[in-house]
Amino acid sequence: MIGIVAPILAFEEFVEVRGGRVERLCFHPAGQGVNVARAVRELGEECTVVAFNGGETGIVLRALLDAYGIAHRLVAVQGATAAIAAVTSNHAEQEVFRLDPPAVSRHEADDLYSAASLLVMECSVVALTTDLLEGMRPDFYARLIRLANGYQVLTVADVPPALLLAVAEARPTLVKPSLEQLRELYSLSERPAMEDLLAAADDLRAKGAGSVAISLGEGGAVVIDGDGAWQLVAPRVEAVVERGAGDCMVGGMLVGLQRRQPILEAVQLGAAAGCAKVMRHGLGTCKRDVTARLLPRVQVHRLR
Repeated sequence: MIGIVAPILAFEEFVEVRGGRVERLCFHPAGQGVNVARAVRELGEECTVVAFNGGETGIVLRALLDAYGIAHRLVAVQGATAAIAAVTSNHAEQEVFRLDPPAVSRHEADDLYSAASLLVMECSVVALTTDLLEGMRPDFYARLIRLANGYQVLTVADVPPALLLAVAEARPTLVKPSLEQLRELYSLSERPAMEDLLAAADDLRAKGAGSVAISLGEGGAVVIDGDGAWQLVAPRVEAVVERGAGDCMVGGMLVGLQRRQPILEAVQLGAAAGCAKVMRHGLGTCKRDVTARLLPRVQVHRLR
């Protein structure tokens, strides 16, 4: 089984208006953890999400997760689960209202760590994603990675730049920073040279990360591990919605690792899943048949 540790989930509502009248309402479970879970399930593997949940928005979120068939172990908190309400017209955003995720108590944070630790012990591969909530220990992910290493569980970390270096030092199997995150963390230029990207990846590996997969958006990805470095180029497509492609990429990598594929092949599957996502609406919706047909079209070029 694949585990997904994502402290922050959300309830998302879309209100489509036309001519001053509400034409349609859509409700979705949201957040990186949900998007990754949807991609994993779409690609044919089972997964379980561990996250915080509370308040009236949390009641709705739990029901939506059940409706989507996403297995979960939700840890109760006093505060309300995050929420997003977007008003759209002709499917273009007009206004967005957000309810921020809650701060958590020490005991609530401990409960999440306990739930995540048990999940790690039961899985072959675990993803660590989203930011941490106020009240959580900054070494939350690092402790889970060290636990996973002790049980020979593979870990994939997709975390904000502020957490990335400390996470790398815990020796995860794979970290997946985006180009924007590396630009922020290493003060890279708007269009960094490949040498600069490789230098940043080498630094993350020197700190402890086993492998690094840098997502480059429509530019594909760069993979660096102990055997070398490669650039993956996805086929050119006309994008419908790019948002969520990175989460589908993580989902594809998790599925590849669950199937015991080498890192490069797992990231290649992730690149195909990300490409499949941008051709349709809906986060985490990389259709399995489309991903399979795109996979052989993902080109792999050795860099060193």
